[in-house]
Amino acid sequence: MTSSLRGRLFVGLTAVILLAGCISGAFSYLWAFDEAIEMQDSVLIQVGGLLQSGSVKSDQTLRGVDADAEVDVVELGTAPRGRTEERQLWSLQDGLHVASFTGRSMRVLLQTRPDGSRFAVLQPTDVRDDIAGNMALRTLLPITALIPCLLLVTALVIARSLRPMVRLAGDLDSRRADDMTPLPLAATPSELQPFIASINGLLQRILACKPRISIPSICLSRRASVLRPSRKAWPAPSICSSNCWRWHDTRPRPPAKPSWCRSTAS
Repeated sequence: MTSSLRGRLFVGLTAVILLAGCISGAFSYLWAFDEAIEMQDSVLIQVGGLLQSGSVKSDQTLRGVDADAEVDVVELGTAPRGRTEERQLWSLQDGLHVASFTGRSMRVLLQTRPDGSRFAVLQPTDVRDDIAGNMALRTLLPITALIPCLLLVTALVIARSLRPMVRLAGDLDSRRADDMTPLPLAATPSELQPFIASINGLLQRILACKPRISIPSICLSRRASVLRPSRKAWPAPSICSSNCWRWHDTRPRPPAKPSWCRSTAS
C-alpha cells in the first residue's frame, strides 16, 4: 500500500466509485431489460386487440409494427387443423406463452374472437432479447460516461483539500532557525487544526526553554576552554629503531649539577 495520503484517498474513492457504478449499472441493465420485454409483450397485446374485430391475410402486413420486431399472426380457425405446430398452439389457453413454432422459440399470444375463431400473435424470443439488450445497453451509457468524470472531480477535490498542508510545509521550510512564530490557524481545515495547535504548543515550549538552555551551554563552553590542554604540554612523538612511536619531552631542562655538588649533597 502506498504511503501517500493523497494516493490512499484516491485509490479508496476510486474503488468505491467503481463498485457503486458496477452495481448500479447491473441493476439498471436488468431493470431496462425487463422493461423492454414487458414493452414488447404490450405490443403483442395491442396487435391482438386490433385483430379481435377481424382476421388478416397471410400476405397482409401489420401497420404500426416495426419490421425488425418480426411479429407474425397465425389464424388457427374455429377448430384444430393444419400442421402439428398449429394444433399445438390451439391446445394452449388464451394468454401469453413461450412455445416452439417453425423450429424457433416464440413468444405467443393466443386469443379467441367472439365468433369462436382463434388466432396467435408470435414473435421470436431471440429477436426480443436482442431488442431488449440494445435498449438496456443504452441505459448504461450515462453511467459509463459519469464514472471518469467522477474520478476526475475526486482527484481535483483531494488535491485542493491537501493544499493547506503543502502550504504549511512550505512556510516551515522557509523559516529561519530561530523563528518560533506560531503557525496560522485561519483558512485551514478543521482536521488539521489540532495538529497545527500541537506544533504551536511545541514551538512555545521551545521558546520558553531557550534561555535555560543557553546558560548551561555557555558554562560548558567556558569549562571546556579551561580544561582544554595546551599544545606545548604534549611531547612530540618520534620513531624509535623498533619502528614504534616513542614520546620525547622537548621542553627545556635545567642544567645538570657538577659532580662535586652531587657528592656534597650525598
